[in-house]
Amino acid sequence: MPLRKLEDCSLNDLAENAKLLGAELEPGMDEAAIIKVIRDIDPTIAHLDIPEDISNPSRSAVAAAHKDPSHYLNDPKATIIIRATDDEGGNLPWDIAHNGMQFRVQRDVEVEIPYRLLSVLQDAVQTKYKLVGRPGVDQKLLASNSPAVPFSVVKPVPQQEIDGWFERTKDIGKTPAELEREAA
Repeated sequence: MPLRKLEDCSLNDLAENAKLLGAELEPGMDEAAIIKVIRDIDPTIAHLDIPEDISNPSRSAVAAAHKDPSHYLNDPKATIIIRATDDEGGNLPWDIAHNGMQFRVQRDVEVEIPYRLLSVLQDAVQTKYKLVGRPGVDQKLLASNSPAVPFSVVKPVPQQEIDGWFERTKDIGKTPAELEREAA
């Protein structure tokens, strides 16, 4: 996750982190007031680990994408909605991690995400186990999988875009010797 100076964090990120530190915030507090609360709790805090907001990438992420064809901003995009749930924390943003990068997706908002994050969401399952049958006779443990993330795809990535992306990025990370062997 990128480290951000307290002064560069959004009001929501400051409030969320202040609450994690145990602070009770007053309604209507601005960024400066929340920074003061955070520093009152721990004067050594100067930066926060803030996941990349997928719907509003940082300037550094945009600059990196121009130099790197494998950067997530160059992926084909799908539009999704991650639904809020009645569970504890079920209305908080959803953090998705992929290859050392962490992204934050707001709930109940249509958002464009890179194909690689759609794959993470589609692969995320929750396994529940249930004992069935009569104890000591025919009892067995049944497993059932369900999606771990309550999301809907509003606009999928066309297969042609996925195929083109794989073609553009297939040689990234290969050494010149590997590329030469494959060409022969």
